[in-house]
Amino acid sequence: MIRRIGLALSLVSLLGSCALVAPEEKPPPDVEVDHVIGDAPRGTPSARGPAPGILREAWRTDLTMDDVGDQAGSALLVSDGRLLAVAPHGVTALDAATGEEEWHYREPGRDTEGFAVTGGAVVVSTDGGDGGRVVGLETGTGRLLWQRSLDVGGQDVLRYGALRSGGGLSAGKGVLLTQRGEEQDVRIAGVDVRTGKDRWTADLTAQPGCLLRLPLMEGTSDGSLALVAEHCRGDTLRVHALDPATGQVRWTHEQPSESTYQLTASVARGVTVFARDDMATFIGPDGRKWADPVVPCVPCRPITVGEELLLPSLKAGEESWFTLVNTTSGQARQIPATENHVSWISATDRVYASVTALTRTEIGLPRFWVAVVDPVTGTAEGMPLQTAVEPEGRAVVVGAVDGRLLVAAGSSVRAKVTVIAYDSVPTTGPVEFGGVRPEEWPGCRTLLRGVRGVSAARTMHTNPYVQFGTEKRFRTTCTFTVGDEGDADDVDVDVIWVAATAKDADRLLDGERGSPSGADEVYRAEDSWVLRVGRYIIEVSGDVDVSDPVVAAVVRNLRAKG
Repeated sequence: MIRRIGLALSLVSLLGSCALVAPEEKPPPDVEVDHVIGDAPRGTPSARGPAPGILREAWRTDLTMDDVGDQAGSALLVSDGRLLAVAPHGVTALDAATGEEEWHYREPGRDTEGFAVTGGAVVVSTDGGDGGRVVGLETGTGRLLWQRSLDVGGQDVLRYGALRSGGGLSAGKGVLLTQRGEEQDVRIAGVDVRTGKDRWTADLTAQPGCLLRLPLMEGTSDGSLALVAEHCRGDTLRVHALDPATGQVRWTHEQPSESTYQLTASVARGVTVFARDDMATFIGPDGRKWADPVVPCVPCRPITVGEELLLPSLKAGEESWFTLVNTTSGQARQIPATENHVSWISATDRVYASVTALTRTEIGLPRFWVAVVDPVTGTAEGMPLQTAVEPEGRAVVVGAVDGRLLVAAGSSVRAKVTVIAYDSVPTTGPVEFGGVRPEEWPGCRTLLRGVRGVSAARTMHTNPYVQFGTEKRFRTTCTFTVGDEGDADDVDVDVIWVAATAKDADRLLDGERGSPSGADEVYRAEDSWVLRVGRYIIEVSGDVDVSDPVVAAVVRNLRAKG
């Protein structure tokens, strides 16, 4: 059940219930709020993903994400059994098990500037020209926990952002980092995300000629450490690592001036990964720099897999791999990858990556696979995402919950993102091709059985082919002529894809119904016709129309094959 708070002025006073406003802090501006809260989640969901198999759609829903940029899942993440969708117009939380909306929070007329998720709370900062606000919302229900102004002594406490742990705010272990004061008087303070009250102020002071800042470095963070930058004359950068729970300084590391340009910093399992020029170095949890390894990575965004950190090295046209670094010993090892990975997440002991198909055709064929990587064995299996994705769109793996995989499909052209939840069904056939065995792909003899007027028919197994990793499937191309001598037409029939079920194939093609050929769907491409007949998708090209008898005969043969 969800309960509507409604469109109303936010009159909750910090003095009355949540965080006490410090003397120098302005009260948050009263704004219009559209707020719906929900019930607490049932049970404790796991972050386990599915085993390799045939992906079957469990649910799907469309979300309006406004400006999502070129990453469909850039503002989507899973936490505490909720799929959180953060867009400029506000935050929406779905039940990750059902796809149903549980709660949302919006401030009409104002934009979401940043967010962070930690300690069972979602922290959201907004701006609308009349001053900044930051609110704490309970992840499970969306209940308002507290609200505060971003204006402290005339300074925006979140202005400088931090490591981008999902939404531009620096947070971890239930604490939001803020900076107070300016110039030499900057102090770093931690705000408890459950109460909105200051929990600590770091014993950290800038040296002469230096300035403390929550850094603007690119990177990611799991919140196990909080990084504070101290910029000094001569472009020297001193990085302080704080324990977010207490504000205590764990270590300080200095980057020489020549290495600060285009420097990125990421944190995972207490290990800090500095990267520049596609090479990564590591600072262990104890503050010691690991002499080895120096790891090439593109992009340098680590994720945690058990006791290891995974960094990709994915370069177009070159050998690609994943590097796994043990967070205790610092030892590194590599497992193969393909250059066409789009996104990746970890879920317990597996890595899930969305991968583009190595193919020349985009119509009627799965454009994206999900690679399931086993870091222990270094092997990967691919599961086709049998859903239509726009030519300019992408499919991004955004999370896993209770053995189910969540994928977002969308593009930078449209504001709509479709989130699809998949279960995995075991199969005895090749996982890379939806469990369909090679012999189930029809050849020329099957396609042309009983078709009149056909001559010079032959089956060709040539490009374009479908490839996932080392698994390669050549398409069946049936080339023949039809008609009388002197008035014969050349025709090609390509078997594009064979799905396990007609329902799976239906999701891949958005064609017109009611074709005179008897096909279930017909799509008019530039120089060909794409038809779906049950679980088969074929492409017909040459001197032939979709209404010709020879096309209808091919359709009947596919129906008979089943």
